[in-house]
Amino acid sequence: MLRKPLFLLLAAAPPAMAETAPTFVPATHVADVAVSSTSDVRDGGRKRYDRRQLVDGRDWSPWGSRPDETKGAWIRIDFDRTEYVGGLEFVPGDARDGAAFSACGRPARLRLEMGGETRTVELRDRKFQQAVPLATPLVGRSLRIVVEGVHGRGGDGGVCLSELRLRAVPDALASRPDLAARLQTAMDLLADDQRAARGLKMLPGLGAPAVPPLLAALDGRNPNLAARAAEALGALGDPSAAPALARLATARDAQLRAAALWALGAMRRAEHYDAIRGWYERAGGEARDRALDALARLGDPRALDVVIAELVDGTAARRASVEAHLGAFGPEAVDALRPLLDSDVPRERAAALRVVGTVDLPEARERLLAGLTDPRSEIRAAALLGLAARRDPQTRLLVADRWRSRYGDERAAAATALGAIADPDDRETLELMSDDTSMIVRVAAARALGAYGAEARPQLARLALGGPDGATARAAAEALLAGDASTAAAVRLLGSRHEEVRALGGAVVGERGGEGRAALLAAVAGGDDRVRAGAAVEVRALGPMILPALLAAAEGAPAAAQPEILRILEHMADPRGRGLARRLVAEGADLTVRRAAVTALAACSDAAAAGETLVAALDDVAVEVRLAAVEAIGRLNVAEAAPRLVPLVDGEDAGLRRAAVVALGRIRDARALDKLISRYKATRHDDRAAPLREELVVAIGRIGGRASLPALIDAMSDDDREVRAAAEEALR
Repeated sequence: MLRKPLFLLLAAAPPAMAETAPTFVPATHVADVAVSSTSDVRDGGRKRYDRRQLVDGRDWSPWGSRPDETKGAWIRIDFDRTEYVGGLEFVPGDARDGAAFSACGRPARLRLEMGGETRTVELRDRKFQQAVPLATPLVGRSLRIVVEGVHGRGGDGGVCLSELRLRAVPDALASRPDLAARLQTAMDLLADDQRAARGLKMLPGLGAPAVPPLLAALDGRNPNLAARAAEALGALGDPSAAPALARLATARDAQLRAAALWALGAMRRAEHYDAIRGWYERAGGEARDRALDALARLGDPRALDVVIAELVDGTAARRASVEAHLGAFGPEAVDALRPLLDSDVPRERAAALRVVGTVDLPEARERLLAGLTDPRSEIRAAALLGLAARRDPQTRLLVADRWRSRYGDERAAAATALGAIADPDDRETLELMSDDTSMIVRVAAARALGAYGAEARPQLARLALGGPDGATARAAAEALLAGDASTAAAVRLLGSRHEEVRALGGAVVGERGGEGRAALLAAVAGGDDRVRAGAAVEVRALGPMILPALLAAAEGAPAAAQPEILRILEHMADPRGRGLARRLVAEGADLTVRRAAVTALAACSDAAAAGETLVAALDDVAVEVRLAAVEAIGRLNVAEAAPRLVPLVDGEDAGLRRAAVVALGRIRDARALDKLISRYKATRHDDRAAPLREELVVAIGRIGGRASLPALIDAMSDDDREVRAAAEEALR
């Protein structure tokens, strides 16, 4: 009788049993399996271990790392969509027989990394299947499993596994309490014309739970929202959305029709080939790029003629689409590439080498290794990128040797290939390359370091926060975030010196709903100065909705955080903020806090609510605070403050003198007129006082009345042109 794997038997169980039996992530959802290394032990000339045997459904076909690699060995499973992993089930060691089991190390401690989260599990040493349930599932498009401890000693393999299955999560909404709020946030973003790009980026990371609300958004009442929802459904790749998208493929609205066609291409619905091809033939510019991307994703051999042509001569966007998806065309892609690989035209051969690693060409490795010996750096760089697509650890030493090339494009390609192979011994090399003199090399190295997980985070954080240029910092930040990043990691990016990184961190935090808002408030009320300033920008963007929570966080905030909080209150200009501002005008620990409190109070209040506090601030020991109070009094027209301002017109501080003059002019209190006229006359022939005289004339003109006329007439003959213009304006 043919033996069936356990998980297939469970899937076929009667309903009563199936209710309690776990389900597993289908093998068809696994896009790739990468490992840190593979032992070269052979049986009769055939390699015993292979990374693909990890997920082949057979408990007796093992993978093993190199004998000298135990702790630190890793496995990375990439999915074609967001997955919710509720646990692992695996067969440790080489399970073919007892001797083979003893000849390999077995995992004793594993670190699981997925979607910015990390879990560590301890394991017993046993020969049979082990299960590792996760109370809260991990979410993301890539799972990295790092061996941190080993039972036994490495022999034929350093550490071995004979099978690995990932438990699926039947009800993601119930298993992740934060998911419903994040889903609502994503849909709100998608419906917002100004922030829709954030929603489009966020929704694929939420996986299958996002499908029902997106299908509901296809109702057509809002064509813009429906088009975005169609695009998001295409990125999610859930086949249940195909019928609804097919109905929209003939929609009257061009944007909606294009989005539906792209989504059907992304979902590889070959029955819509003619419609997608027609869209490509009619479109131009960016729309043609999008249509070509749909054709490339579709993988229909009838499109190979245009796909291969665009691979060589298309725009950068179209070439990237073909390079990413040519493997979907199957064996036909191999036949289409052969003429280019034999071409004497450098751009044709380079185009083919870049992509040959993604197709099943028997002699691909030989072709690529031959490309490494070509005298032209363009061909060598293309060969390195082709090797990167193959992730072939046996070519690692040849690739690593290229990091010293004199050509930047070749070094950048070598960095990409090293990151794809991700051998632990190459991490330090990539860290060196991330400080290369060439920006394209630094960017490639930063992206490549993302494959090393926690080990590379210190270097990536250094580059993201203070890298030599924005492109390198952005690449490092994206590697740190790795798709569905932790909120804490995104908040830290708000302290970067690069605007593009702060924007990226802010976008990720803003997608996290209540969790993100709480993290932003914690950063504003604590954290270091740079992170606080970046978080404050995001809090201001949230608007008055965040104010109650901000005021609550401010109660326990240290003095260092109070100026930033007060600046947010000033920006919001909401009356609810004046209580805190009023208190800090009097109780602020230093002049920076009290000055910011004065300005915030003025923004949140009218003269009646703020007047008494602002007048009291005129007695502050710090001239900076007194100056802010005078300016605020002028903006709010606090009439009762006029008697206190008059003496300042003759004060010693130039800034206070000028601010008092401006404020008195706005208040228009006639009791100040004599002092203003007297001060004008005292500075009548002082060239250095011309700016003050101009403000004096403006203030005198605003107060007006018969007593002001002689001074204004006199000012018409002032030595300064701006003063004369001010007098003329006042007399009109």
